[in-house]
Amino acid sequence: MKGTDKVAIGATESFAATVKPNTKVLYKSDATEVATVDAKGVVTGVKEGTATITATAKVGTKTVKASKKVEIVNAITAKAVSPKTISVSFAGAIEKADKANYTVTDTKGSTALIKSATLDATKKIVTVEFYSALTSGNDYKVAVKNGEKTYEAEFKYVKGTVAAIEAEDQIVKAGVASPIVYKVVDENGLDLTDETFVSFTSTVGTTTNAEGKTCVNLSNGAYTYVTITYTNPT
Repeated sequence: MKGTDKVAIGATESFAATVKPNTKVLYKSDATEVATVDAKGVVTGVKEGTATITATAKVGTKTVKASKKVEIVNAITAKAVSPKTISVSFAGAIEKADKANYTVTDTKGSTALIKSATLDATKKIVTVEFYSALTSGNDYKVAVKNGEKTYEAEFKYVKGTVAAIEAEDQIVKAGVASPIVYKVVDENGLDLTDETFVSFTSTVGTTTNAEGKTCVNLSNGAYTYVTITYTNPT
């Protein structure tokens, strides 16, 4: 029977038995909790594990069978979120994210030093933060060890020019210096906030806190308009 040896969780692959035209074939999975198969031989990965797909057909007076084992794997994808952060998405849920299980290298063999790995509430997305910024134009490979398995994905990091500043209305606590929340993005949606200098103007003035964040301090019931400006240094 023709078909791939591995199928990712949530992905589909077609399996086919070699029979004469117009011969009816029945497909069955011996572990539907791991992989299902429909009447056309399309296998869907459900969770990590191994399943045997069996095709049964009647040829004349004989019943013939063909089987193939398929491994369901938890495939990953990766993309850059900011110069020092990437997002790793899993096809299925994982239990935890340990930075020791993550390795990120470029095509020259240089390894990015990982500061943290944080699993989100869906248990399918891990945010990996680095101590230093990635190099624009480089291709990177992510390897994730999960139990006895290792998953790999590749991404290209390209830092573009500033395209927009994103900000929304904020409600702040009265009498408290509150940081202005905003985001600077390039044309690819990459978050460049931490490394982009912008200026602020406000009808009540601004201050800078100990973390270097620009803040406003409003009395109860007061409001202000803040303008955030980026000037291209070139």
